[in-house]
Amino acid sequence: MKRSKIPKHVELIDNVCINIDGGEFARTIFENPDSVSDALLPHNFFLYTRKGSTPESPRLALVVPVVPCDPKHSNCIVRSILRRLGLPLSDKRITDINGGIQ
Repeated sequence: MKRSKIPKHVELIDNVCINIDGGEFARTIFENPDSVSDALLPHNFFLYTRKGSTPESPRLALVVPVVPCDPKHSNCIVRSILRRLGLPLSDKRITDINGGIQ
């Protein structure tokens, strides 16, 4: 998992965004997006393909709204989402753009 750094001026987050680029996990989700609904129920989410995505090598973004909280909690939130989706924390093709995974 790659991570971005949350800017110091950010006091609260109200969503987390996870990019999933290529590989078997992205293909599985791309081919069966209902699996995300099943895994994240009852939470809302927004899943979309990103620029450069192809059916053979999907580039996905998953946005999940959260109760506004301190950015330091994004680590826990992202880890929980990845576990629910069955995605590995160690795959470098998965990026937490909130800066949470450490």
